[in-house]
Amino acid sequence: MTTKINPFAQILGAFQSFASSDTLYNLRRQSTGSKMIYSVIVSILTGLLVCSLTAFTFSTNKYVTQFMENLPEFYYLDGNFHCENRLEECADDTYVLIDTSQTQFTKEHVKSALTKPNISEVLLISQTNIIICNALTGEYQDMKLSDLMGLLQLQSFSKQQILSKYKGFIFKAAMLYCLLYIPYQFTKLFFVSLILALIALIINAACNTKENFSTLYWMSFYIQSAFMMILSVAKPLSNIKGGIFTVIFLALFIFIMYRTLKRGEPVGTPVTFVNSNDDFDDFMRQDISPTAPATPSPLSYTNTTSTPSPFDATAPSSTTDTPYDRANTYSDSTDNTEDHSNSTSSSQTFSGLSLKKDN
Repeated sequence: MTTKINPFAQILGAFQSFASSDTLYNLRRQSTGSKMIYSVIVSILTGLLVCSLTAFTFSTNKYVTQFMENLPEFYYLDGNFHCENRLEECADDTYVLIDTSQTQFTKEHVKSALTKPNISEVLLISQTNIIICNALTGEYQDMKLSDLMGLLQLQSFSKQQILSKYKGFIFKAAMLYCLLYIPYQFTKLFFVSLILALIALIINAACNTKENFSTLYWMSFYIQSAFMMILSVAKPLSNIKGGIFTVIFLALFIFIMYRTLKRGEPVGTPVTFVNSNDDFDDFMRQDISPTAPATPSPLSYTNTTSTPSPFDATAPSSTTDTPYDRANTYSDSTDNTEDHSNSTSSSQTFSGLSLKKDN
């Protein structure tokens, strides 16, 4: 019987799968509706965590503060962004380019930026659009500045306005960006789970198990959801590059899936009934198979010689039957010995019983 688990308890179960292989089998039995609700909750949770933590680290980073102060003069007016000078920066694995001489950036500009060494994240801002790309996760966002400013309810701004209120602006922009990031997380969860399920097929063949693709997919789905929640916290708060997280999670996935398939699905524990009626238990343990009724043993007599029938004319008038002769214990109080002898000689035997004849 499948135990229904609410979506929030499934989040805990996804993390427990790192230590217990039985958890994945319990989770994959959940209904499709429950899994969809779970995926929506995970997407919203990870989207909020990524955007809020990134905004926090961005606004408290000294490098960012210095970068904002060193920006050339810029302003936004009537749907167009203008910057006095072209700005190009490379920090760690991130490439930033602000060039308002370009009316609009395209994917070709992104590909060109990614050819630079050790670059995996790209931020491009032109006169009319902004592009954010992460080569490791496959994230790609292309937004019109007019649409973004409409969401922020800004008709115009300048560098001085941004510097005086940029921290609050960053959090506001992050929350609005989260509206676009949550659908991306939802799609990413199912797509990456599909890729992991294909890897699980290889592990399934190596373990010589016969799990179907549906089971492997939903197992990969819950493992990937746990990875996404870990990454949504670890990445914004650490300086570790995204590629290292990918390698670590892939190795951990192979280990978890191999261990789970090797152990197999747990067998249900049989229910044990305890009966306190020992007499009834002893009776039920007996062999009650139908057999012929046991023949009672014949009565044992002291005299082993055959007794003739009392109706046989050739039979003697009396028979010595010591055990039953002793049964006749009646005697007169005056002459016990004589009465006993008379009773023996005057008795007749019928079917082994001695009856006394009255005079």
